[in-house]
Amino acid sequence: MTNMVLENLDQGLLTITMNRPDRRNALNPEMTQGLVAAARRATDDPQVRAVLLKGAGGTFCVGGDVKSMAAGRAPMTFDAKTANLRRGTPVRI
Repeated sequence: MTNMVLENLDQGLLTITMNRPDRRNALNPEMTQGLVAAARRATDDPQVRAVLLKGAGGTFCVGGDVKSMAAGRAPMTFDAKTANLRRGTPVRI
């Protein structure tokens, strides 16, 4: 499997690339975790002066990977969906 999140630091600019061009960079749990980890590393690295987020293959990101979301999951209550969303979005500005 290819790395879903690529990072390149050049002269203070950290480029983070979502790398699922075959799925138009749709977000799945693994990519979301990779993006959060990359953002945390950027925060902790004093060499990072700016961050550029982009998508591979000519598409930025089509949003959530619906197939991944639906695969093998039972319907969730509203409260469970809210808790799940909050767990998946820990980055704050």
